[in-house]
Amino acid sequence: MSGGETRRGESGGDPALRHWELAGLLALAVIVATVPLSLLRSRPAAEAPEAGRATFVGSAACRDCHQQIYDRWQGSDHDLAMAEATEESVRGDFDEAEFTHRGVTSRFYRRDGKFYVRTEGPGGEMGEFEIAYTFGFEPLQQYLVPLPGGRLQALSLAWDVEREVWFHLYPDQDIPPDDWLHWTLNGQNWNVMCAECHSTNLKKGYDPATESYATTWSDIDVGCEACHGPGSRHVAWAKVPPMARPELADAALAVSTSNIAPDALVELCAPCHSRRAEVGDYDHTGPELLDHMLPSLLREGEDDAADLLVSYEAVAVPTLDMGAVRQDLPGGASWVVDGPMRSYYDGTLVVTLSDAETGKPIWSGWTTRQLEGDEKHPVVDEEKLEKIVRKVTKKIMTRFPPRK
Repeated sequence: MSGGETRRGESGGDPALRHWELAGLLALAVIVATVPLSLLRSRPAAEAPEAGRATFVGSAACRDCHQQIYDRWQGSDHDLAMAEATEESVRGDFDEAEFTHRGVTSRFYRRDGKFYVRTEGPGGEMGEFEIAYTFGFEPLQQYLVPLPGGRLQALSLAWDVEREVWFHLYPDQDIPPDDWLHWTLNGQNWNVMCAECHSTNLKKGYDPATESYATTWSDIDVGCEACHGPGSRHVAWAKVPPMARPELADAALAVSTSNIAPDALVELCAPCHSRRAEVGDYDHTGPELLDHMLPSLLREGEDDAADLLVSYEAVAVPTLDMGAVRQDLPGGASWVVDGPMRSYYDGTLVVTLSDAETGKPIWSGWTTRQLEGDEKHPVVDEEKLEKIVRKVTKKIMTRFPPRK
C-alpha cells in the first residue's frame, strides 16, 4: 500500500475515531479489573468467618500475620509462665544439689535427660519424684510433679534465680505431711490453685466421683488468646483475601483491646493480676470481672503480697462565702454584704499508687469538688458522701494508666 492509504480498523487521522478507540480501551480495562473483584466478593459463604461461638486456635495461628509481636512475646514472662521441663527451660541446679529444711534433706539430680528430686512425699515418706514442668521463670522458678489422679503438685522448694540457691517458700513454718500447705496436698495443687493464670483456655476437668482431674489447655503458657479471647473467627476473617473481607467489629476478635479504656484494661488483667477466687473455669471472653471472679482485699500484714500499694488522702477545706458584691463608692471602691453568708467545704481526694517493693510512688491522681453547703450541693449524710467518694475515685482512676 501507498503511504496515503488507511488499513482496515485504523483511525488514521480522524480525531473522532481516535477518541472512540481510547474510550473502548478504557472500558475494557475497567471490565478486566472488575471481574476478579466480582469473583472475590462472590466467594461461597464458607470462606467467611464461621458463625457461632469462637474457639481457641493457639498462639501459633497468629504468627504469620503478627510476626513482630509474636517474636516479642516469645521469651516473655507470659510465654515462660509454664513449660515442659527441658535443658532449656529448667533454671535450677539439678547437678546433685542438696537442700535441708527442718531436718529433711532434698536432693536434685538428672537421669536419662530427665529431672528428679528426692524429698519428703505423701505421708512423710521419702521418695523419688520426676519434674514434669517448670512454673515461672523469674525471679523464682517452681517445679511441678505429677501425682495420682491427674494431679500436678507444686514443690514448696523453689529456685531463686537471682541468688542461684534453693529455698523453701515457707521458711519459718513447720508443715507436716498432713497439713493443707504440704506440697503433696490441696494447698499446692496446680490444677486448682495455679493453672488458670499460667496456661490458656484451661479446663480443670475435675471428676467428683473419682476425685481426679483430666486438665487440658490449648496453650501451655499465657498466649495471645489469654487476653484477646478465642481466635477462630478472627483467623478465618484474616484468611479471606483483603478485598473480600467483610466489615466485622474489632476484626472478629472475641475481646477488643484496641484503644482500651483504663477501667476495661483493669477488667482485662485483673482475673490473674489480683487477689481473687475463681467461679468456675474462665473462658477469656467475659468483660465483667465479677461474673467470673470474687476479689479479696489485702489484710493487715499482707502488703508484701501486692504489686502495687494504694493510698489516698482526703482534704476538706471550709470556705466562707459572704455573698458579697462589689459596689463603687465615691472616692474608691469597697465591698458590701448582699444576702446571707454561706459556708461550704471544698473537698480534694488524692489517690497514689506506689511500688510495693520499693515504696516509691509511681502515679498520682486527684480531683476537687464542692461537697456541701449551698443550693447545688446541700448538706450530705454519710451514705451520700460515700457515693460521692466512690464516684470521684472512679473518675480519678480513669486516668490510669497514663496514656503516652
